[in-house]
Amino acid sequence: MFSRKGVEDTSVDEICLAAGYSKGGFYFHFRGKDDILAQILQNDIDVTGAGRLDAFAVELWAGAGRNETLRERLAQRYDARRRSLLDDALACGQDPKSAPWMLDLLLLLDTGMGVQQRFSSFTIDETQDFIDSLLVTLTSPTTGLAARGRRAAS
Repeated sequence: MFSRKGVEDTSVDEICLAAGYSKGGFYFHFRGKDDILAQILQNDIDVTGAGRLDAFAVELWAGAGRNETLRERLAQRYDARRRSLLDDALACGQDPKSAPWMLDLLLLLDTGMGVQQRFSSFTIDETQDFIDSLLVTLTSPTTGLAARGRRAAS
């Protein structure tokens, strides 16, 4: 519902009706709609199918702008993703000095392209696919610099 109508335009009554719960049941589990967003983050549910920014992810960001707890959880989630990708890049033999910079640039491009795709009337799938391939190149042992170095040494 949040993806279709947005958090602000989705009422608690609509959520209760769709979930089959009473309003009292809703408030027993959640303080409000932003609390649902926080729960989704806590459960580590993927909100960006295949890495693409979808309507729900935009709503999640909007909720984080209103709610400090949600903002902290979202930041933790993105930090964990960055750490995991950086660990992969370093394990592939990427330069420890340049890998964090390259990764940050690619993640910024990935997010920016996702936002652009979400709010544009034209598709940019090829550009997004290119960014995705760069992320794979940075973090994959078979395509990264380490593999090229092994091939050159043999």
